[in-house]
Order: sequence, then structure tokens, then C-alpha cells
Amino acid sequence: MIWQFDPTRRFALWILSLSALFGLGIEVMEYWSASRVVGSSGVVSVGMDTELQARADSLWRVRKAKLNEPIDLNTADAQELERLPGIGPVTAAHMIEYREAHGGFKSVEELDSVAGIGPKKLEALRARVKIAGE
Repeated sequence: MIWQFDPTRRFALWILSLSALFGLGIEVMEYWSASRVVGSSGVVSVGMDTELQARADSLWRVRKAKLNEPIDLNTADAQELERLPGIGPVTAAHMIEYREAHGGFKSVEELDSVAGIGPKKLEALRARVKIAGE
């Protein structure tokens, strides 16, 4: 015989097989009972709860819109600045240092004076940043 297992290995194989079948059974049951994960919001909904789905989707839209709105250069912390395209921890630190040394940014064009930001990066950032009151 090719498969010669002692009782301990047979028991382990039996447990693994049972757990695989049990997991498959749960997946089939969830599919048939219309259980689903509400899209991208991290909220799990068992059944067809449309109100919960609408609330979760609207919360996701609010968070997405908040992430896409322009960042104020004079109030943003390093973590917020790092969300900008092409800005890492070092450039964010340079931006904060420049802001503190010059009493804040007066215009978006001042970003060109920050170490690590050139004309190309400034153009990429222009739509994603703002100066309060400008």
C-alpha cells in the first residue's frame, strides 16, 4: 500500500478533510441565503438589508470625497501631506519646515521653493492643494 498512516496521521487527515467540507458547506449556505459583504465599506450584511447597504455606501462615498478634496498647505500635518501624489515623508517634512520658517504659504506657487518639489511635481499638486482664503 502506498498510503500507510498511523492512527494519529489518519486522524489529522480526517480532521483536515472535515474542516474543508465544513468550510465549503458554509460558503454554499452563504451564497444560497444571499449573504454578502457590502461593497468596499467593510460592513458585513447577512441577508438583503438594503438600508444598511445604503448607509454603508453613503459613508464610503463621504470618506472617498473627503480624501479627494484639496489639502490646505498651512494646516495639513505630515500624514495628510503624504497622501498627495509624489510626496513622501521627507518631502512632507520639508514642506512643514518651509511653512514654519516662512510663516505659512502665501500661494501654491511657493511649493516650487520647497526642497524636492520642482515644476513637474508642482503641476501635479496644483489641483490637490489649496491655501485657506485664496
